[in-house]
Amino acid sequence: MLLMRVVWWLLLSRALAQTAEPPVGAAQIAPITRALAQTAEPPVGAAQIAPITHWTASSSTGLALRQVSVPGDLISDLERNNIIGDPLYERTFLEGEPLWNEATWTYAATFAGSPAARATLVFEGVKMHAVVSVNGVVVGAAADQFLRYAFDLRNATRDLLRATNVVEVAFAPGEDVGGRFMACTGGWDWAPYSHTFLNGSHTFSKGLWREVYLATSPGVVVDHVSPSIAYKGAYPTARLADGGHGGFRVDVRVHVSADRRAPAKISLRTAWGAAAAADVVLEAGASTVSLSVDADDVRLWWPSGLGAQPLYGLNVTVAAGGADVVVRRRVGFRYFALVTGDDTDPAYVAAAADETGTASHGMYFRVNGVAFFARGANVIPMEELEGRATAAAYRRMVASARDARFNTLRVWGGGIFFPFAFYDACDELGLLVYHDLQYAQEGHAPAATATQEAELRHQVRRLSARRRAHASIAIWDGCNECQVLMHTPTAIYATFALRVVAEEDRSRSVWPSCPARGWASGVRRLDARPTGEPLVTLNLSSPEIETHGPYQHGTGFPAVNGASAYESFDPKLPVPISTSAVGLQHPNVFASEFGVIAYSSFESTAPTLAEAHWGLHGGEPSDACTSEFANTCAGTNVMAERNYPCDNLIGVYFNNETSLDPYLNATGEARFKRQLYQCLLSHALWTKATIEARRSRNELGCLVWQLNEIWPTGGWGSLEYGTVGHTPGQVLGGRWKPLHYWYKRFLYGDVLATCGAGGCYVRNDRGGAPFDGTVVVEALDLASGRLSHVQTERADLGPGPAAIHFFDLARDVDGAREILVISCVEQGEVVARNEAPFATPGRLALPAARVALSVANDTVSLSTNATALYVTLTTLANGAFDDNSFLLLPSEPRSVRFLPFDSFDAALLARSLRVEHLAENQGLGV
Repeated sequence: MLLMRVVWWLLLSRALAQTAEPPVGAAQIAPITRALAQTAEPPVGAAQIAPITHWTASSSTGLALRQVSVPGDLISDLERNNIIGDPLYERTFLEGEPLWNEATWTYAATFAGSPAARATLVFEGVKMHAVVSVNGVVVGAAADQFLRYAFDLRNATRDLLRATNVVEVAFAPGEDVGGRFMACTGGWDWAPYSHTFLNGSHTFSKGLWREVYLATSPGVVVDHVSPSIAYKGAYPTARLADGGHGGFRVDVRVHVSADRRAPAKISLRTAWGAAAAADVVLEAGASTVSLSVDADDVRLWWPSGLGAQPLYGLNVTVAAGGADVVVRRRVGFRYFALVTGDDTDPAYVAAAADETGTASHGMYFRVNGVAFFARGANVIPMEELEGRATAAAYRRMVASARDARFNTLRVWGGGIFFPFAFYDACDELGLLVYHDLQYAQEGHAPAATATQEAELRHQVRRLSARRRAHASIAIWDGCNECQVLMHTPTAIYATFALRVVAEEDRSRSVWPSCPARGWASGVRRLDARPTGEPLVTLNLSSPEIETHGPYQHGTGFPAVNGASAYESFDPKLPVPISTSAVGLQHPNVFASEFGVIAYSSFESTAPTLAEAHWGLHGGEPSDACTSEFANTCAGTNVMAERNYPCDNLIGVYFNNETSLDPYLNATGEARFKRQLYQCLLSHALWTKATIEARRSRNELGCLVWQLNEIWPTGGWGSLEYGTVGHTPGQVLGGRWKPLHYWYKRFLYGDVLATCGAGGCYVRNDRGGAPFDGTVVVEALDLASGRLSHVQTERADLGPGPAAIHFFDLARDVDGAREILVISCVEQGEVVARNEAPFATPGRLALPAARVALSVANDTVSLSTNATALYVTLTTLANGAFDDNSFLLLPSEPRSVRFLPFDSFDAALLARSLRVEHLAENQGLGV
């Protein structure tokens, strides 16, 4: 029954959604399948697009697949055809490897011809090596997942088209692709590890992961339209205002290809009234035509929390060969600076205006003159199985980040250049993007080849060209953790990868890697935008202004990640408070990665496991595993394949570090739910303590590792696996874990106050705005549920970010019997509230509370007879609660609203809703 239910959902979801990439060039799109029509973007520059969507696949071993999806992937197609079950269930992703890895698989489709003078077969994305044939003639090969491949079937010198045509794409095993595929394919320390490799790198899925179509035209095709926007005014250190800023220069590059020499008229019109035009003669081959206009009276685009996100239209018309093609784009206007000097000092700003290379004072961001605290997380791909990915899931994931007060996301460099839905959502919702190029370790480093140069130019043009010149993308950096040093092999990131990016895009800041120390030359000192001169990095003697870590790994159980031996750690409760100098004028640090492992909820995880394996140790003998990162494990324990164990987190936070095995070896629904509650709460508490400690220091960037999960099990994210319609139990864009609710409620608030070891502080991170209020500290007696006043502290803080007031706590705290409740009050309103424990949850003397709940439509009412801490609601319904994982007191019953992500199913909410709290989950007994 489970297999049939999964297949039914697969077929339904395939009809409803796909993560479609917009095709290259057309004035119209013919009616096509519902999947592509719902997510395809306005195409670029040809007379007509004909998507090729009806495919079959066959293997050299005789298997035939009749239900094939393009865009998609082979493993999803095998599931769709009932050859395998859910790849994420138990060990299916390992047991089925011979099917997809050891045979040649050929995808085939028929498509109609065209009378047009030029016809181009376009592949927006092909994963792993493939040979493309049309009507029995090999037209080329694809070997780079991130490059668009376009094959002329008819032009001025050739004609392979017939009335009815057959295209075949053959994927042979073992063909080299130079590492140009998603680096986390087949495993990372949050993704399922395969046992298949190519030149030492894990492999997994393959296929036509983005659109395939025939583009036809009279002879001229517009490949990309790339707007580049530069601020014309002086460097701002105070908030720019609409109607009072220095205006912008908009340079639009139109990239076209012609199959013969032809005259053309290219014109530009904009929603703000500016226009330009050029009469040109296009030579055969590729050409670029540039048009420029000013934009003086436009509204500014802001990151979330600082202002609105207005977007303006511009149209480019290319008239050539008897046809007009209109390409429509939307742009946002903002001035971004990656700041590395003390730009609060006017003398520094004046001196740096003509200097190159970055400074070493620190690292922070300014937008439109406002310095701000960058808060957010790192984003990984939502899928190992490209055939499952949907635009709706990517949009919802970004919305969940915005809803939790994020203003910045980093696109990690071991994944993919994301679908347009991700960047569009960031534009619309105000999430700045710090973007790695897609290079990583393990065989995915760059090589200065023509193919990789074409990939880089294509992706930069793609992300500055399609529909929007994405205002959200602020920084391009070379790679994840590659430490770019001149005169070493990693210099290629500066001399090749970022050089190509800078040639294509001078409007954004460039950075050597994540993390990095900065540039000796090649960028403007004030904002790190490229100058056109060679990029040269600073050496290792320069101060460290950007950091990765610390990371708290899971240990204590043999698994593909983590040490098999138990390793304890400091939970940092009470939180260690630093009282060093804080403010833009002082040396500072940007933390672009740190984090702790976690599992997902029972609702998300259990559907991937047989009931007999419902436990963190799987109810089976342990595997024998070697190493710590990508371990080699001998055995069949399914939980050994779920990345890091959670043993040491549960041991540290729940006060048992010597005899955990009997508890974690036990299985069953109730036991598994308790184990997962404990793991998720530990994850939230570690991150809470770490962020609160960091915000007491002079740190102006806080990007947690990581935002999302790629499968429903072990990982590092605050959002669960976010694909629906396949593996049961999931929520669109990812169910919120307790930590995500804490980001929203207090961790990522503009104003935060807490107390710990070393005292208390209140910090104002409002960009350019003050906090003038009080901090009220109360002590909650856990046994009685009564709050008693400890102290009230006046706080008159100047404009943020990093305006801070430290103060001493008026009395000691009995960590086992009380917690602090700290409220920030401004003009009579509580603008922030935080609970500060001084002991781990296993040491808290909590009463045996009984929490009652009732549901009326979208509202959940809760009450308790005693103090209930970390009250957590979970449901199968698609959505999130307006608050969760909170304190509930007998004197303060609460109503919580459920906020659906799509259509609301009140019956499912009521039927599947459950509540947990700490007192009933403190024990570790079998």
